[in-house]
Amino acid sequence: MCGIRDRIPVVLWGHRLSSSFALGIHTHMAAASRSARDNRGKSSGSSHSGISPETLRDMVGFFKILGDETRLKIIQFLLQQPEYNVSSMCAMLKQSQPAVSHHISLLRMSGLIELRREGKNNYYHLVPKRFRELRAIFDSQSNKVAMERLFAD
Repeated sequence: MCGIRDRIPVVLWGHRLSSSFALGIHTHMAAASRSARDNRGKSSGSSHSGISPETLRDMVGFFKILGDETRLKIIQFLLQQPEYNVSSMCAMLKQSQPAVSHHISLLRMSGLIELRREGKNNYYHLVPKRFRELRAIFDSQSNKVAMERLFAD
């Protein structure tokens, strides 16, 4: 019986491939992806950069959180004024309440912002301690030479 993979031509980098060859590539890529996923977060405990694996994971999480334009805007708003509630942020961002609440939730889980409840409203503010911790990582002696090279004129 002829399967759908046998009837659909596969094109890779502009070259037509046989279905069996393409299936082999897909199988190999899926196995590599599983292997990378299984090894994610595993480390021998040593780091060439002098940063512990836990700290490195923390930094990656920080940059992933800040890798979104809306979350960066929320942090920028909170740098300009100490507190905002969701309604105010929705108006400034021109986004729906569920969308803004989702971004706020991610920022809270990362420890970058906290809330203060007043009646039915939540007011959000930055957590300076968290930003100081992250800055300390960049200011550590092991990173000074690399940072000086990066920002040299």
